[in-house]
Amino acid sequence: MERSPAYIFDLLDKLTPKPAHVYKLLSRWGLFEPIKRPERVIARVYGKLSFNVHEHYSTLDVGKAILEDAEIFESPQPFLETTAKDYLQELQQVLKLWIISERNLLKLTF
Repeated sequence: MERSPAYIFDLLDKLTPKPAHVYKLLSRWGLFEPIKRPERVIARVYGKLSFNVHEHYSTLDVGKAILEDAEIFESPQPFLETTAKDYLQELQQVLKLWIISERNLLKLTF
């Protein structure tokens, strides 16, 4: 039986590490120090971002507006304060992880 040329993708899928394995390894190497329990922080942020990527009613603009009791047919669109605050908190966590890991990586390389 001949294999399809797409078989390479099956092989690559087996070789691609899961995100959780990667950030746990990087954490053991000290890349996120001094963050306490960086695996939990990353898992929470990754989980929330993954949830938002998939189209769930609560992650769509219309769904967010309904959850915040905003008028969805208003023009201009209403400002969704809760959504903006949530986004900024997540952005702050991502930037914190990024900056700390970059700083620690530079320490290791120079």
